Amino acid sequence: MNGWEYRLFQKTSKWKFICVSGFVNAAKNNSIIVVLFLFNLIENDASYLKLLLFILGINVISAIPWGYMTYKKFSLI
Repeated sequence: MNGWEYRLFQKTSKWKFICVSGFVNAAKNNSIIVVLFLFNLIENDASYLKLLLFILGINVISAIPWGYMTYKKFSLI
């Protein structure tokens, strides 16, 4: 349990906590996956916009589930 996440849980609304905490956890946990895909996309001469959209897409898709799992964990405490 992180201290900043617990303070955020106490101070903010449910959806703000889910979005912020989920995006931080998604960025942290997806960094290895994104790096592996980036090497493949850079080899195939993908544009920078496509790379940026890919990184943001992976993080946004997994942000809500990560945030919701963290919210459920903190609401049980």
